[in-house]
Amino acid sequence: AQTRRMQAGYYGSITHLEHQIGRLLRELKDEGVLQDTVILFTSDHGEMLGDHFMAQKNLFFEGSAHVPLLIMPPQGRGLPVNVRVDSLAEIADIFPTILDIAGIEPPAEAMGRSLLRDPGERTFYGASLGQHFCVMEGKMKLIYCVRGGHTLLFNLENDPMEQHDLSNDPAYAAVRDRLYGMLLSHAAEHCPDAVEDGKFKEIAPPRFPGDMPGRWYGFHYRDYSVDTFH
Repeated sequence: AQTRRMQAGYYGSITHLEHQIGRLLRELKDEGVLQDTVILFTSDHGEMLGDHFMAQKNLFFEGSAHVPLLIMPPQGRGLPVNVRVDSLAEIADIFPTILDIAGIEPPAEAMGRSLLRDPGERTFYGASLGQHFCVMEGKMKLIYCVRGGHTLLFNLENDPMEQHDLSNDPAYAAVRDRLYGMLLSHAAEHCPDAVEDGKFKEIAPPRFPGDMPGRWYGFHYRDYSVDTFH
């Protein structure tokens, strides 16, 4: 019942947001500037909203990490339209993409890539709160949590809702080991505090809900009777 209330509120927020976007687009058109405007819709993170019995963000499940990215360039400028990019993209791509649309060469130090150009295949690495790590290559995603040393492996091509953990599937053992090695090497370079003696520093998992020393991970709202953690 609590999850349904959360989802109802979220859906209501989406309806409100769609209405406000409609007002904005109508005003741009009425003012005669729609044809000179780049419209971009995205978000910094998602909301688990009950998926995997979790809420809020900070996790590398699709509900938290997979965000929309829609870009509508001005018309009549010779820019590509109605194009779907299936390769991995990230929020850092927005900056060079907007510069590219404006005809400005993105600076060499820009972290992202312009989506006007072929971004090609890339590998995504992520770290959250020093305890959750992720590597994604194509449609294969490996998640590692230092609390308890848990590894999850998903094939998003066949399992977009992340319902089937393949980390113990012998058919995916080579993929798991390769991605884990890539993630460990990346963490050693960029998050050295999380690695010791060539492996991740494991932290004992909580014994019961709420047993989270220091900062909690997951959600805790005043009307929830327990903490839910990853």
